[in-house]
Amino acid sequence: LHISLPVPVITPSVRAAAIGVHNNPQACCDAAGRLPEPHLTTLIYLLAMLREMLAHSSRNKHTPETLAAIFSAVLMGAPPAPVSASLSDDDADADTGGAGPRDETGL
Repeated sequence: LHISLPVPVITPSVRAAAIGVHNNPQACCDAAGRLPEPHLTTLIYLLAMLREMLAHSSRNKHTPETLAAIFSAVLMGAPPAPVSASLSDDDADADTGGAGPRDETGL
């Protein structure tokens, strides 16, 4: 089950910037600082909640991996649908009702 928002908390442009500097905490903070104010506020709140959940992991049985799986779509967006390289154009048209390939919004 993947639950996501129309626009993830970490916007695509900030996500791209943060992925490029993921080993540099200060650069990641700088990237997060470019989030729109509502997104940054939501991110701070969610991170505080996740920290609290991990502090009680012995009782709630949530591991970091479990929480990452649960919250990744909300924070980063739904994972892209896998695309088979073996699909021909005719197969792709059949999947989209003959309408051809979909654009990046999935429409």
